[in-house]
Amino acid sequence: MARLPLTHAKVAEEFTTRGWKLLSRYQNAHAKMDFICGQGHRHQITRSNFKRGNGCGKCCSNEALTQKYVEAEFAKAGWKLHSKYSVNSSKLDITCPKGHSHKITWSNFQKGHGCGKCFEKKFESHAASVLDDLGIPYIREWTGVRRYRVDFYLPDHNIFIEIDEAFHKKQKLADKTRQLRIEIETGTPFERIDATKGMEHITTRIKHILSGSAVITNS
Repeated sequence: MARLPLTHAKVAEEFTTRGWKLLSRYQNAHAKMDFICGQGHRHQITRSNFKRGNGCGKCCSNEALTQKYVEAEFAKAGWKLHSKYSVNSSKLDITCPKGHSHKITWSNFQKGHGCGKCFEKKFESHAASVLDDLGIPYIREWTGVRRYRVDFYLPDHNIFIEIDEAFHKKQKLADKTRQLRIEIETGTPFERIDATKGMEHITTRIKHILSGSAVITNS
């Protein structure tokens, strides 16, 4: 399928997201466009450079960014910078507005990328919403064995559910060891859901897991 041409409205929206105002009409990726940055400077930039994360030339004085400037830009978004800035591609330690410690490059921050941990938590939040809608009681972030934490424990079904975000693919052995220890010490079965397959998959898997587990009663 042929890619649809980029519209001026879409480009203007990208500038607005960064807090800039586009003044020129978008023509192509390499044509310079007039804009006003968040500091009120009027300058020019191509969309190609804009998408690479380049900032306002006047803010930067066409020189390397200063630590103070980078810290101020993170602070505007409610983030706190803990690392010393060196180059656009170096990873910086940050704390997002929700208190998550994470790493991000200046370039990705300028492109509008957010906190990776906030992104991951949305899958757990979706799973919690599914359980709430089904009226299933649960304990979130259960911590009953050593230092281990499990995303959900369902006491009425006596089952653990772990929502596996993308990073779990890099630690399969550690996850398996952790799961076995929890199952051995609690005698409770453990179910994993691959969050990388999307929200609908999470919903379907939860319903499937519940349909196959027996509800515990006092009798």
